[in-house]
Amino acid sequence: DSSVLVQAGNTVYNWSSTIGFVSVGSVSSTAKLRGHSHHYWPLDDIVFITDLNLASPVLVWNGGTLSNMTHTLGGDFKAKYCWVDNERVRFGNVVSGTAVPHMVVTSKVSDYTTLSITDKPSSALGVDDPYYVLTPDLRPVNGMLGFFDSVAISTEKGSMFKIAGLDSTDTTITSYYPRSFASGLESMTFAGNDIVYGRTGRIESLYSTQNYG
Repeated sequence: DSSVLVQAGNTVYNWSSTIGFVSVGSVSSTAKLRGHSHHYWPLDDIVFITDLNLASPVLVWNGGTLSNMTHTLGGDFKAKYCWVDNERVRFGNVVSGTAVPHMVVTSKVSDYTTLSITDKPSSALGVDDPYYVLTPDLRPVNGMLGFFDSVAISTEKGSMFKIAGLDSTDTTITSYYPRSFASGLESMTFAGNDIVYGRTGRIESLYSTQNYG
């Protein structure tokens, strides 16, 4: 079943045409919650809800209960961006104790609660272990979308990168489009077989740029 959550001030409501608005939880009034279709974790039938303002910890919605996401890092874990694929969840621009806006955290296979901010991809890891990567230009992540066989990462007024690899031992983050200069918190959108994004003064296509310059 589908459901619709609406944030109004510091209250989050579950809305339906039959019962109207029902309060399901409270967050900071400055939060900007996002729970896209690519935040859906089908193994447990839940949606991860992130916050573009990093005022609220990552939340989990199971269709009836809104709660803080359980994880292994301790304290509140916050993230602006999320992408679920290949039995892992990836979080970008995160806070775990301290803010690390240039970090992408990837969960253990089939276990979203097991995260790591200390282990980079390495042959010393198990193939299903959690890991993290940093944006090569060290700029804050400002977008994250699946694109063909990789995950595209944008940095604020920086470049476009891709996360690719088979598992925790060989994952890499490499250049997709240097100086792409995407600007804003929601500048990237998926458009069929392409990613369209906004930069200062114009809108560009990743596929066209990649193929035609």
